[in-house]
Amino acid sequence: MLRRDKFRRYLDLDEVSAAMRLLLDEGQMIEDPTNPPPVACSDPADDYLITLAHSQGAALVSGDRHLLELTGTIPVYSPGAFLATQL
Repeated sequence: MLRRDKFRRYLDLDEVSAAMRLLLDEGQMIEDPTNPPPVACSDPADDYLITLAHSQGAALVSGDRHLLELTGTIPVYSPGAFLATQL
């Protein structure tokens, strides 16, 4: 997904490769939870992300407008807003 042209303004292909290496080296594989999400998204295809984040006590970082509609209801941030919280 990060190799898509729309991301070229943010990352060049070398940076994408480095980010993917980091995810593969440091990321954790988590089984998909089977329980329903604590709150439903207007796009049901995104509900699994809400359930997964909730089951791990994690926040979502996404540019997806359907998920961002839930800001204030669940811990979800745009990439820029998330980075601002880290400074």
